[in-house]
Amino acid sequence: MNAMTSREMPWPALTPRLDWRRGEKKAKIFMQTNIKQDIIDASGLACPLPLLKVKQWLARARPGERLQVIATDPGSSRDIPRFLAASPHHLIHQEQTDSCWVAEIEAGHQACSR
Repeated sequence: MNAMTSREMPWPALTPRLDWRRGEKKAKIFMQTNIKQDIIDASGLACPLPLLKVKQWLARARPGERLQVIATDPGSSRDIPRFLAASPHHLIHQEQTDSCWVAEIEAGHQACSR
């Protein structure tokens, strides 16, 4: 029997991507849900880029899809929740550590723009 190559392995759908900078707790957040969840790692990006990346993802997302955002910019922990409060999307969970802010967002129903 041959070993699976990296192209044949079900990455990242079945295997969490661990990163020593984020710690195990963030990986657990990713593994606890069965819903399709994407990750935006905006670490090191300055304001307003983390918010713009979230807006781009939400424009393509289907209702119910989830996004995990990781940001180091201090303004992201303020700007993203404010944007979500004025939108049909939901902030499911947020966590602030010494070095980063992590949030889980669920896409809501958007009105048609026709």
